[in-house]
Amino acid sequence: MLDSGYYSNMFEVVAPDIEIEFMTAERKIYPSLDELRKEITENGKEVYVYAPEFSTKIFGYGRDAEWLSSKGFTSELVRLIEEPRLTGRIILEGVIEKAKEFGYLPLPEKEKGRRILYNENDFKETSDGNVRVYKLFDIRVIFLRDLVEDKLKFYLIVDVKYSLKDKSNNPLNFKEITSKFGSNTLREIRQIQKDLIPTGRNPEVSRQRLLEDIIPFVENIKKIYLPCGIEAEIVSEPTRIIVGV
Repeated sequence: MLDSGYYSNMFEVVAPDIEIEFMTAERKIYPSLDELRKEITENGKEVYVYAPEFSTKIFGYGRDAEWLSSKGFTSELVRLIEEPRLTGRIILEGVIEKAKEFGYLPLPEKEKGRRILYNENDFKETSDGNVRVYKLFDIRVIFLRDLVEDKLKFYLIVDVKYSLKDKSNNPLNFKEITSKFGSNTLREIRQIQKDLIPTGRNPEVSRQRLLEDIIPFVENIKKIYLPCGIEAEIVSEPTRIIVGV
């Protein structure tokens, strides 16, 4: 339970403020990283490559990062706090790997810096057996400057989304559900999603999802191992919103 007050779905991520050895190359050598990533996969290497927005460099890291030396990369010490976009990406990758331990896999990346985690076993079925309601987690990492401590802090943002499928695993939308199975099934789905309660609209839907879905998910993954070789911890209490006048 949380103390009374206003909270967001943001969770601080605490990582050591240290220098880490990365492999780096000039961005102009690889205008597109797709071919390089394909080659990494074909060679069975555990290597990540990432080019932060507005950066002239590509950063390589992971267990087999030394392999990149044959691709024009050289070793460089990088202080994480000085490359916040890179650090945010590494945190995101660490969360994804940790979530895999609990059956959550990432869907293909449609928006840079944002991933949807899906567990095929995490669903509820309507009482008529016609629709499965899958719970998904939409995750991303941001960085903000703490004006009191005068330093950057990183936060994991977690949203809950839902995917609706029939018994044959075909996707469904609300219109199709109403047409095929009736309005009672749709109403039950919206209750599973917490949008509705038996008496009507649920005014506490955001808080309920935070308490019942998001916080338990974060508590499960709160200790993560970053692919650059260090550990980080996610604070499982959500960030409090301060209301001022």
